[in-house]
Amino acid sequence: MVWPSLDTCLSAYAASENMVEKLCRCYKLVIRAAGVHFAPSLQIMATHLVEHFKQSPQPAYLYTASILITELGSSAPEPLLQMLTSMSEAAFARLQSLEAFTAQPDMVEEYFFLVSRFLEYCPSLLLTSPLIAQVVQCGMVGLQIDHRAAHAGVSSCLYHLICAGTKPLKSAPRGSAPLPEHTAAVIELLRSVGGVMVGGIISGLASERPVYGLEKEKSNPAAVLWQIAHLQPNGPQILSQLLGNALTAVPTAVFSEEERGAWTGQLGTAITARNEGGFFDAIRDFNSACRRKHRAIARTQERALN
Repeated sequence: MVWPSLDTCLSAYAASENMVEKLCRCYKLVIRAAGVHFAPSLQIMATHLVEHFKQSPQPAYLYTASILITELGSSAPEPLLQMLTSMSEAAFARLQSLEAFTAQPDMVEEYFFLVSRFLEYCPSLLLTSPLIAQVVQCGMVGLQIDHRAAHAGVSSCLYHLICAGTKPLKSAPRGSAPLPEHTAAVIELLRSVGGVMVGGIISGLASERPVYGLEKEKSNPAAVLWQIAHLQPNGPQILSQLLGNALTAVPTAVFSEEERGAWTGQLGTAITARNEGGFFDAIRDFNSACRRKHRAIARTQERALN
């Protein structure tokens, strides 16, 4: 058997990111080449990746796990959810503070892309698992670090989470509708952590911190909000309530009451007209207006000190 040799090799070179990446690249090639025929080895590989990720949390293990999901997600979701849960426990143990997120952006990126892949290929079990609420809460910390790729991972994860309720399964025939049970699960999740999710997105957009991905289609916080508005049957109302609550945390010195009214009206018009570009433009305008106001406040404070 080859597994004992691979275990020995990874244990011996656990601290070498380069060596782990090379071995995981071999795994990825084998899994992709075998496709569904890799199923008999799924449990062994999943356990192998989890154990070594716990010992040495290298991002390459997370990416390799995502390849397993791509190839076998539709046929074997249960063992893959077990793998994801175990890897999540290990990742959360390492990501206990903003400083830890900042120090490990590659792990943040690959972990959230791993969850994103699960939501793309086999969302049913994850949508009803307590794990997904923890993922959302963890993601809000990830959006606070200044790292483009980490932001892309988190935003992609949130996007595919909401899309599980607005779009059909990736394996479904063309023209299929989203599964009603998925839509119901996403709406239920938003009742519990939607405030955290939209609040975190709006907090980032209204802050002085860089916000990445506003020009992209999927790994874009605006795309997450757009998808919430398209949850049936009352997505616009859900988004309006969540935005209203989130905006209360934005100081009026940064975004005035008058600006809020005009902006939410602009979003509503874009949603009604199904104008995705106009909606994205409004989100970018909000971010630009808040950043300008922060700069103006900083200049005023600087003059006062002088």
